[in-house]
Amino acid sequence: MNASSRFLVIILIVLLTGCAGTVDLIHKHDNPYRYQPNSAVIIVGGIGETGVGSLRALTNEGEKCFVIPQEAISNINAYAWQINVGDTFTLQSAELPRWRKQIEFSKPHTLSIERQGIYYYGTILTKENHALLIQKALPELVRIAIDNYPYVFNELQPINF
Repeated sequence: MNASSRFLVIILIVLLTGCAGTVDLIHKHDNPYRYQPNSAVIIVGGIGETGVGSLRALTNEGEKCFVIPQEAISNINAYAWQINVGDTFTLQSAELPRWRKQIEFSKPHTLSIERQGIYYYGTILTKENHALLIQKALPELVRIAIDNYPYVFNELQPINF
């Protein structure tokens, strides 16, 4: 996807979801991983019958869309984004692109990002056009995260898993 196409997709996401801004997915196998000073990495896993699309989360800066590009969506995966130390993250909803549906989570938890490192927020379990959010870091998704983001794991330490 070229820069102008990517820009149009982000504008559409912001307009359609009402998010205050977007946060891009860290690229798999980004070498070297270039984290911003005073930032951490948050990981969300997804597993089930359908892939998870972009996420909507509440942070200290308001509601943001955490973008998952179409080519990264799969039935089992782990996704990573940078987030500022001192921020909070509360996952509100996830898109199920196959069903063209946004799923709201009824009891999301809030994760406080207290220091640099890697935080595992939770896992989204999907079945047909339904999704459930659990706080557990499944071992297979942690392995996928390490495989997807080896340079992140070389630079930062896991905090809550």
